[in-house]
Amino acid sequence: MLEWANLLSPVQGEFWLAIGIMLAILEVIDGNFVLFSLGLGAALTSLVAFAGVDSLPALLGSCIVFEIAVVMLVRPVMLRVGGGDEEVLTNVDALIGKTAVVETEIGGADQSGYVKIQGESWRALHGDKGALAVGTKVRIDSMAGNTVTVSAHTEAVEEGN
Repeated sequence: MLEWANLLSPVQGEFWLAIGIMLAILEVIDGNFVLFSLGLGAALTSLVAFAGVDSLPALLGSCIVFEIAVVMLVRPVMLRVGGGDEEVLTNVDALIGKTAVVETEIGGADQSGYVKIQGESWRALHGDKGALAVGTKVRIDSMAGNTVTVSAHTEAVEEGN
């Protein structure tokens, strides 16, 4: 029969199993497989405790070994499956290379106008000489502050409208 006092004793298998289950449940909130890995290591440590090992240093040592082994085995698999090596661009960095549409004429390199990028208007300068008429599709080349530099381009990564 399960005694609640066993859940509080770190030399009992129930303690390690309870820790493992709690960490696995918390993984739902985190989603990075870190807590799940820690929970799996604690669950494996519970097997050692259930096998009769009642020395706290031995259980802590086995927990550390299991944690390192789980992280070394699970992390590479998760990176391969999840594509963790790819850099994800966010915020204004994600706008570089996108297509925009000129809203107000952009007159050469010195006269700014406005372009619409993904439904939002941005101040724009033309990187090349010459004007860009209203309705022209342009490519976002760079960004400085709240001003984008554009060039006439027909093949960009994604439509901006």
